[in-house]
Amino acid sequence: MSGPPDFDDRPNFEFSNFSAEVYQSDLEPLIRSVVRRYDSFLDEELLPAQGEYADILDRFEGWKLRFDSEHVEELMEKFREFPCMNDPTEGVMEVIPRREGYYPAFLSVLADADSCANMAGNTNLSRLGGDYRFVDEDGNERMLAYDVMPYEDDFSNWEVLHKYEELRCGVTSVQQLRKCIVIPKTNLFRHEGGPFWSRRYFGKFDVVALSRANL
Repeated sequence: MSGPPDFDDRPNFEFSNFSAEVYQSDLEPLIRSVVRRYDSFLDEELLPAQGEYADILDRFEGWKLRFDSEHVEELMEKFREFPCMNDPTEGVMEVIPRREGYYPAFLSVLADADSCANMAGNTNLSRLGGDYRFVDEDGNERMLAYDVMPYEDDFSNWEVLHKYEELRCGVTSVQQLRKCIVIPKTNLFRHEGGPFWSRRYFGKFDVVALSRANL
């Protein structure tokens, strides 16, 4: 057997549903609490699982033949040292950065209630509706993320609406931005100006919390 098994044993983080909260001030301690829980998840569950899978990958040569040996070494080094959203066989590591003594950074993704509930419940960003995607200069679909937490005073679904309009998405009203999910920021997010970032890749992704976006 030349190919390794898939990283199906990557631990799943159980998101918290705060969508019933009606006061913005109540969200801060709740989201801060789940952020601490996610940080512990990275150390206590994800990194040990990555180490075990890295040991498995070491025994398989097939996947390594697609890349030069230096790149394989770099992939494996990152995978053993840093929490990642994917695994080395993809040829690029999506790292969840953490400065020493700090939690990961987080972003909000604002969309309709169905999209947000489906992304959170399935741990999968591909459940984002088509109206909330835009096409970049290379013809790739991207998703928009907002560098403000829903409990912060400067959180504004109007600001997000204007950005969606600027990017020529199908969003035309704040009524389409009733909910949001909170996700960790990885090294594959691209800055889109101001408090906005975007990600080309969809698929499986950790979701930390589901919240209302119109508090």
